[in-house]
Amino acid sequence: AAPGRGAAVLALGRLGSREMTAGSDLDLIVVYDAESADVSDGPKPTPAPQFYARLTQALTLALSAPTAEGPLYEVDMRLRPSGRAGPLATSLAAFRRYQREEAWTWEHMALTRARVVAGDDGVAAATLAAAREALGRERDPAAAKADALAMRARLDEAHPKDLRDPWALKHVRGGLVDLEYIAQVGLLLTTAPLLGVDGGAGLEALRESGALAPEEAGDLIDAWRLMSGMLALTRVAVEGPFQPEQAGSALMRILRRCAGADSDAALEARLQAAQTAVRASFARRIG
Repeated sequence: AAPGRGAAVLALGRLGSREMTAGSDLDLIVVYDAESADVSDGPKPTPAPQFYARLTQALTLALSAPTAEGPLYEVDMRLRPSGRAGPLATSLAAFRRYQREEAWTWEHMALTRARVVAGDDGVAAATLAAAREALGRERDPAAAKADALAMRARLDEAHPKDLRDPWALKHVRGGLVDLEYIAQVGLLLTTAPLLGVDGGAGLEALRESGALAPEEAGDLIDAWRLMSGMLALTRVAVEGPFQPEQAGSALMRILRRCAGADSDAALEARLQAAQTAVRASFARRIG
């Protein structure tokens, strides 16, 4: 038997918010509830930290197994409290302490998308309770917004060619990243803690709480639906950056249908109008 109460697998990113596309990786944190001195019950008793590190390594290898089309999934464990350097699995006590005392604002923003996808029910409930506690704390709005802007600037540096390309749906100014930031920063500052929510659900929660005016929220939710749908379609159909001039007529027809546009020009106009609205809201809400 496993040491202690067992473990839970916490999903973040697009797995956590149920927005997986054909190119998505898996952002995971394995949280276990056991004392360091606890050992497994078996032929080779193993201390809890070593046992759960091996379990996490086995899980990662299984999820990234090679196939004829390449790895099954790319698995990203960097959102765990120790980042790249520390143990693969995190104790519940360490997870709770880190989220309460050390986590950066952007880590709490990411936590709004968290949900448990496997593991012991009791450990899952305790992990989610720790996450809600962290998200529900009072925080300085100006500091939270400054932290979000700093993280957005780092993304800009990593994706400089995407910032003015309307078809770079995630990283373009006014794209999905900006929508996510509006929703996540808003949730941290104005509402009861929500977990496992996508951008649309986060924006809807802000509208219901009065943090977003109905018209602005409606525009943002429409933009989220438009760009999320187009991202899912292009990730299935195209490998690498999407370039409309190189896309086939069938794909462009499907994208027009997704956007409710009757021509390629109308499609691009609707996309750019949505991104303009998001940019304006981002400037008002975050900076």
